Amino acid sequence: MADYIQFIEIICNDLEIEKPLVEEVLFLHTPTQLAEYIPSDNILKYRPGKIPLDTMFSIAHELRHIWQMKNCPEIFQNYILAELDDRLLIFDKHAAHERVRFDALKAATEPIMSQTLLEPMAVELSPEDCAAVLEQLPLLERYGFRCEDFGGAVLVRGVPAGVDDPTGALEELAEDLRLNRADPDTARDSLLQTMACKSAIKAGMWSDPSELQALADKVQSGEIRYCPHGRPVAVKLSKYEMEKMFKRA
Repeated sequence: MADYIQFIEIICNDLEIEKPLVEEVLFLHTPTQLAEYIPSDNILKYRPGKIPLDTMFSIAHELRHIWQMKNCPEIFQNYILAELDDRLLIFDKHAAHERVRFDALKAATEPIMSQTLLEPMAVELSPEDCAAVLEQLPLLERYGFRCEDFGGAVLVRGVPAGVDDPTGALEELAEDLRLNRADPDTARDSLLQTMACKSAIKAGMWSDPSELQALADKVQSGEIRYCPHGRPVAVKLSKYEMEKMFKRA
């Protein structure tokens, strides 16, 4: 029989977090749910499953949430809280990661690896957008999009890693290329902005704590200030400003 309590203690020690209250239960919210951490009560509930490894995996997943709340508190599944000197730093994880992805794409000296689709996708575009894409096939291929003319449409055979909606990505890219046909440099940057957005961490989705910590480090150091579209990725509140909000100053 699996010793779940000992397993929890080991994971807590590895993550350097305080062990929460632990309760073994018969049922959770859904039949497939095996573990749940309740922050308000600081309690971890688990249900022994038929396969102990599955229960352990679920427990470890919940304990990582505790680590994340301790090291990179997240609100509304997008905004990360961090303390910087005497200020509270709040940053947008999607916008920050989008900046990281954009800078990496722009600095790349080798063509971006393309992932071949299991089945090529024919994307219907307006005649103007289709023409803009076909004019820039070498540029698209350099950044991982392998496309070709498909008789009034564009056939997509490969996309860069992280792009999970080839049709939506190509539609956005086509519009960007059409609007910037007269300026190749702007067209390239617009292409990279769209690619960065499509492959960045998504708001509303769980993120790996170590990845969030890396982003927090870049924002705190000042390495990242604005997203590729020019919007700020973070706001800062001083201790004095917060005390004024609570009428303590």
